Amino acid sequence: MKSTYVDGILAYVENGSLSTNWEQMGAVSGRLSSRQPNIQSIPKQPLVLRGESHGEVVTIQARAPFLPKPGSSLLCADFSHVELRLLAHLSEDPALLRLFEDSSAGDIFVSLASKWLGKQELEVTPAERERGKRIVYSIIYGVGNERLSRVLGVSPKEACDVMTAFGKRFQGLSAFTRRIQHCCRNTGYAISLLGRKRWLPQINSPSFQLRAQAERQAVNFTVQGSAADICKLAMVRVFSALQVTPSLNARLIAQIHDELLFEVEDSQIQNLKEVVTSTMTSLQHLEMWNVSLKVPLPIHSSWGKSWAHLEGEEEAPLHVQQRSSTDLINEGS
Repeated sequence: MKSTYVDGILAYVENGSLSTNWEQMGAVSGRLSSRQPNIQSIPKQPLVLRGESHGEVVTIQARAPFLPKPGSSLLCADFSHVELRLLAHLSEDPALLRLFEDSSAGDIFVSLASKWLGKQELEVTPAERERGKRIVYSIIYGVGNERLSRVLGVSPKEACDVMTAFGKRFQGLSAFTRRIQHCCRNTGYAISLLGRKRWLPQINSPSFQLRAQAERQAVNFTVQGSAADICKLAMVRVFSALQVTPSLNARLIAQIHDELLFEVEDSQIQNLKEVVTSTMTSLQHLEMWNVSLKVPLPIHSSWGKSWAHLEGEEEAPLHVQQRSSTDLINEGS
C-alpha cells in the first residue's frame, strides 16, 4: 500500500495537485486507461489490518488523500451494472431482460441467482449470490473452465457442469456466445455496439488453444467494448452539457471504469447531479447509431469531501461483501 499508493502517487504530485496520462487506446476493449500514475487502480475498498494482540485494528483508505479544491466537492456518477445490462440487451435472453424490467427490484445478483436456481429471492444464500455473480462475469470476461474452476474453488469438471446448468437456465446467453463466435469466424473481427472492430486473426487458427482464446476475446470485446462505447459517449455528452450551462461551475476530472468523477462547487452539487443523471440515462437511446437499448441505464450518484468518503449512493445488503467484477475473476489467476 505504501510503495504503490503513497510513494508511487507522491512522485507525480506537483504543487499539491496530481495529474495522470489518459490513453484512448491503452486497453483492447477501447476503455480509457491511465498511467503515470494509474488512477484507475486505486482500490475503492479499505484495507483492514488487524494486530496480533489487544484487538488492534487499522483501516487504510487509499482514496482518502484525494480531495477537491477548497469550497468544492467530488461527485461520482456510476452506471449500474452496465456490462450485465449490455449482455442482456445483446443476448436478448428473456430471463435476463426481465431482471431489469422491474425498476423497484433489489439486489440484481440475488435476483439472477434466484432465476438460475429456481428458488425465492429470500432463500438465496450469500454464497449462491456470489457464485451467480462470478459465473455471469466469467461469461463477460471470456473465462474458460480452468479459470472458472479456480474462481469457484471447484474442479474443472464441476465448473463445466455449473456453467452448463447456468446456460440451460439462460439459454439466450449460450446462443449469443455462439452467434458472436460464428460471426467472428466469418469476418475475422468482433464488433462493439457502436461499430468499433477488434480484429482477431487467430479465430480460425488450427491450434485449439489459440482458437479458443480468440473465441473468448470475441465475446469479451463485444460486451466490454460496448460498455467502453457507452462510457466514452457519456463523457462527451456530459462535457457538452456543462459547456452549454456556464453557470454550473463543475468539471470532469477522471473516469474510473464505469464511473465519472467530477469536481463541483458545494452549492451546485444537486444541479450537477441532475445534469449528469439526465445526460447519462438518456444514452439508452442513441438515434445517431439507430440503437435503442432494451434495458434502462440507471445512475448511482454519490458525493463528498474526499474520494474515499462519498455519500448518497445506495447501500449494499449488509451480508454481502462488495467487490469489483474484475477482482472476482483476477483472484482465480
